[in-house]
Amino acid sequence: MIIVIFAVVVSLFKTGCGTAVAGVFRGSSGQRVDRRIQILQEQYDSLVMDNAVLQMRYQQLEERLTYQEKHGIAYIVVSGGYTDWSQCEVTCGGGTQTRYKLCGEDGKNCTQTQESRSCNTQECPISAGGAMYVRYGRTTCPENGTDMVYTGYVSGSRYTHSGGGVNYLCLPVDPVFGPVNSELPIIHATYIYGAEYEVFGEGVSQTLFGDELAQHDVPCAVCRSRERSSVFVFPAMYECHDGWHSEYNGYLVSGYYTHQSQKTIECMDSHSEKIDGGSANLNGALFYPVVTKSGVLPSPPYLDDHVVPCSVCTK
Repeated sequence: MIIVIFAVVVSLFKTGCGTAVAGVFRGSSGQRVDRRIQILQEQYDSLVMDNAVLQMRYQQLEERLTYQEKHGIAYIVVSGGYTDWSQCEVTCGGGTQTRYKLCGEDGKNCTQTQESRSCNTQECPISAGGAMYVRYGRTTCPENGTDMVYTGYVSGSRYTHSGGGVNYLCLPVDPVFGPVNSELPIIHATYIYGAEYEVFGEGVSQTLFGDELAQHDVPCAVCRSRERSSVFVFPAMYECHDGWHSEYNGYLVSGYYTHQSQKTIECMDSHSEKIDGGSANLNGALFYPVVTKSGVLPSPPYLDDHVVPCSVCTK
C-alpha cells in the first residue's frame, strides 16, 4: 500500500503537487515519505545542474577546438594539464620548446601560461659542405645556404704579355700583406693587372649580363656552400643537371683569341656588376664572350657564333 502511495506522490511531485500531497501525511510513515520526496527533489535538481554544466563544458570544448584549428595549437583541454611541447626549431646545437598550462574547470589558460625548455642540445655533426667557387661579376654570394668568404677584384696577366699566369684571380678588397715591403730590388717578375669587361655590340652587354659593362672593372666574390661539397661549372648549360643545385648561371668568358696572353675560360654571372669608378680603359686582363664555331663541333646543336651559357652547380 505504501509503495503505491509513494509512486503516486512522486508522480504528483513531478507535476508540481508534491508539497500539497506531502502535507496529507502525518506520523512516522508520513515523515518517511516526506524525506524520500526531499531526496528525490535534491537528486533531480543535481541532475539538472549537472546537465547544464556538461552543456557549458561541451560548448567551451567546441570553442577551444575551433581556436586550436584556427591557430594550429595542440591544447589538451584538461584542468591543470599542459599543451604538447612545440616542435624544436633545430635538430642539433640547442633550441627551445614552449608549452602552455591549462587550469580551472573551464580549461582556460592560466595567467602564467608559457613554459620553456631546451631541446636537441647535442652538438651538430661536422657539415658535409665545403664547396668553394668564385662568383665572377658579383660582389655577393647566392642566398641559398652559402657564406661569402670575401669580395674582391678580378685580376690576371696583361693581355699583351706572352708569359705569366693563364688563370684569373679574385684579389680581396682588404689584402693583408706580409712583412716584406715593395722596396726589394726585384729584377725579374710577372705581373697581374685588374680585369675589364670587353663586351661590345649594341645591346650585347645588356642582354648577356644585365648592364652596360664595356671597359668597366670586374668584381668577384669567393663563396662557400655550407651544405654541399662538390662544385662544377657546366658549360653550354644554362641550368644544372638533375640532382645538382644552382649557385649561379651566366655566360662563358675568356681572353681574346688573338692576344698573346692565353686565359682560362670562366663563367661570368648573368647579372654582373661593375666596380664604381673603374671605367678607365687601361686594358689589363680582359674578358670577352666565348662563342661557338661549328665544324669539329657538330652543328646542330653548336651553331656558328652562338654565345655559350654556363651554370655553376653544387651537390
